Amino acid sequence: MGKDNAVVLTYDNRVVKQAKKFSGKIIKVIRFSKTKANSLMQYACVYNFDDRLVIGSLDEPSIRKGSNLIGLKGVSAEEVFAVGIYKCYPFE
Repeated sequence: MGKDNAVVLTYDNRVVKQAKKFSGKIIKVIRFSKTKANSLMQYACVYNFDDRLVIGSLDEPSIRKGSNLIGLKGVSAEEVFAVGIYKCYPFE
């Protein structure tokens, strides 16, 4: 992805409290309402308005069903996330 910093938008209070502990590249965490977050995610699915936007969820927006892949042929949640976000495909 090659980005130098990140702003995290979330409706989850746990993420607001913990996000900066996971990466020094997170410069700000902004709490959105769940309604605004869902609207932004739905809009991003229809119109890719900014390639810097990364939606880090297996099941949101509601059309995603990434968690259904967990356990199929031994696939873990981490592998699903790595492929979906980082485009890191397993070596075969």
